[in-house]
Amino acid sequence: MRHKKNHSNLFLFFIVAVMLSSCNGTHSKREDVDYSESLVRSLLSRTQDLTIDTLETNSFFQAVATTEKRDSSNLVAYYGVLGNVSAKHYDRLNPHSESYYQHSVDLAEKENLPIMKVWSLVNYGYYFYNFRQTERALPLFMEAVFLIDTIGEEAVILPEDTFRKLGFFFGTIGNYEDAISYLEKGDRYATMLTPKQRATLLDNLGQYHLYNQDTTTALNYFLQAESLAAKSNDYVRYGKALGNIALIHLGRGKYQEALTLINKDLVYSEANNSAQNTMYAQVLKARILLKMDSISSALEMLNKAERYANSKTYLKKNLLEINRLKLNIAIRQNAEWEELLIRRKLEVLEGLVVELDGERVLLQNRWQVDKEKKQRALLELESDYQTERYRRIVLSSLVVLIGVGVFAIFIHLKRSARARELQYDKTVVELQLRKVAAEKKLLVAHETLESYKDYLTEKNRQIDELQQMINGGGDSKSYYLEKEKGLLKEILDSHLLTEENWASFKRSFDATYPNFYLNLKHEFPELTDSNMRYIILSKLGLSVTEISNLLGISTESVKKSRQRLKKKMGSRFREFEQAIYL
Repeated sequence: MRHKKNHSNLFLFFIVAVMLSSCNGTHSKREDVDYSESLVRSLLSRTQDLTIDTLETNSFFQAVATTEKRDSSNLVAYYGVLGNVSAKHYDRLNPHSESYYQHSVDLAEKENLPIMKVWSLVNYGYYFYNFRQTERALPLFMEAVFLIDTIGEEAVILPEDTFRKLGFFFGTIGNYEDAISYLEKGDRYATMLTPKQRATLLDNLGQYHLYNQDTTTALNYFLQAESLAAKSNDYVRYGKALGNIALIHLGRGKYQEALTLINKDLVYSEANNSAQNTMYAQVLKARILLKMDSISSALEMLNKAERYANSKTYLKKNLLEINRLKLNIAIRQNAEWEELLIRRKLEVLEGLVVELDGERVLLQNRWQVDKEKKQRALLELESDYQTERYRRIVLSSLVVLIGVGVFAIFIHLKRSARARELQYDKTVVELQLRKVAAEKKLLVAHETLESYKDYLTEKNRQIDELQQMINGGGDSKSYYLEKEKGLLKEILDSHLLTEENWASFKRSFDATYPNFYLNLKHEFPELTDSNMRYIILSKLGLSVTEISNLLGISTESVKKSRQRLKKKMGSRFREFEQAIYL
């Protein structure tokens, strides 16, 4: 019997040791993610309405460079933002933007900042994507994808934006399954997106499902995008959604319905000065009119679209589509001279499109993506082979230890009274269901700060009840079973704020109180992460008892934490309290 008990203790010791060793790394990683995300969001917020001239001044650079001495993450973010602002300023490919983007990537690499490097790579790749340079964007996006596989999706900052951009890119090169996968990941973080941004994401999800011939799912996404765009007064996106729905009607042969919707798209696009979307709508209307044999009206639409396409060097592919439709009209009208001119123009355009993002380049990109995936898979197989012997030893040991542990638990449960077990198990299930119900309610509410307050209040009620049951008298039916099995204690421990729960809660807090975390850390650098948790929970109006419940410490420890904080602040304590409760 003692031999079995020793095996059980060894099993528990092993599991605890593994958990402790992994928790230290996870905690540090979570801190890095929170820090990097707060830093980038803050800088983006500060520079939202600034021009490139302001950002390039020495005074602004010094303000960024001195905000945090922990590492160079602030400078990686700064150069990435400089690239974005300068790209918007020049509205074309330019060496200034590319220099800033490259410096952001290089600095993240040099300082070994993988979390920031993912952001800088996606940021740089999206610049090339916007200007139709898919072959230059490809290696940047692929490196970002491989790096995400290495550090884990939970380490991605600005996930709603990062996954959205990855989805757009992979959709452009024809990898629709990857595009849908990344956009769905981005949609999971929809609470961090504005309705306008989410309408864009859903609209693109619809497009990629449409490319995959899944018109039913595509239509559902387009309708959701249309509704969100209307609610957020984003009439350009509203028009685009209508145009995409028109495209589905066109494919189903419902030409009049398609024409009605595309006319609405044109009205909204023109009214909001969206020249590019107006061009797309004009081309789609021409296609519908050709199906309805309204050739002269279709030609008029194509001529309008062609004037805009000629004004942008990166719209050669659209120009190619326009002239292919015009060739179709010339053939139908037996306009031989016009047909000859258009064919000559098409020869030139096809050559230019191949150099940009034409069909041949897209095929090459898709091939390269598949090739790099296979190369990565081979490297992983080689790594697996090198560690196979070690893995077998570890797995064998784990199987033996788990087997001993399961056997010991089985014997112990068998000797317990069945009636008391049923009552105890029923209590455990009821408490677990209440916990799941609270978490489900939080998810349905999209993890807003207000829903988190209600969630934390419910957590405290359940924690109080569990503590009373666990600390009950010796006559309690569940008292001895709890001492043996500890299931109520496990539920109690699961109610504590884990690193994952804290990260999700902090995102919602940052969305309601932007820059609060960074500003407070900047003004009072002596604050530790433990201090910040106490401060944020206090700001939500939680009592000392409620805070102690959620953090798993005594009320005396919470009170002493406040006293130590007051002593640490000294004469600045009043200033500190004002900074918290403003």
